Parts: sequence; structure tokens; C-alpha cells
Amino acid sequence: MNKEKKALLQEAYFLEYPKDIRKAVFLPLRVTGGFRTKKGIVGAPQNNICQIIGIGRPFCADPFLCKKKR
Repeated sequence: MNKEKKALLQEAYFLEYPKDIRKAVFLPLRVTGGFRTKKGIVGAPQNNICQIIGIGRPFCADPFLCKKKR
């Protein structure tokens, strides 16, 4: 496992599970929980860990987050 992938696994809560789930399910996988950085959010799909990232809590706290980040 490369250094970047190890860092990603420490970024979010559930990134170690999609590899095993992928063996049984052939659908896009979503991971949510614990993402703290843009690097983690972008890196998980780029490293083929999952296809979709869920980031609900930041949007609950600030519904205009997307507009602020543009």
C-alpha cells in the first residue's frame, strides 16, 4: 500500500471496507464519515476506493457551503 493510500485510510472512518464490499457488489460505492480535507474527498475516488463521497454534516452546519467554496 502506498503512502498516499495509507493517509487516505486515516482520513475517513470507513475507507477500509469498500475493498471487501467490492468483491460482492458491483454497484458504485459511497463512503461517508470523517472526511476533513479536500485531498481526502478527492483522493478516495481517484485511488479507486469508492466512487461517491458523502459529506452531509458540513452542509447541515452551513447550507451555503458550496457557494462559499466557489
